[in-house]
Amino acid sequence: MIFGGNCVETIKFSFQSTSRKEIILKSGWIINYNDGFTVAFSEDKYKEYTLTHDKNNVVSEEHWFDIESGMKQKGLKELRYAKGENK
Repeated sequence: MIFGGNCVETIKFSFQSTSRKEIILKSGWIINYNDGFTVAFSEDKYKEYTLTHDKNNVVSEEHWFDIESGMKQKGLKELRYAKGENK
């Protein structure tokens, strides 16, 4: 199931077994710049970014339903959040 709220997408998985396990994934964006710099944004931070940044120096923007997985694949350690956003 996909849940939306406050511009944050969450995916919830349930596994059928003797013990029920749920995994909640947070979505986000990975931005790749012309100079090789790469950054990960939460959904709310991406919303701020789209209003304030010039995209002429951006090579690509990747949306990830599981931002932690994307960050791991790209070797990123920090997820940037919007001011006042719950982490």
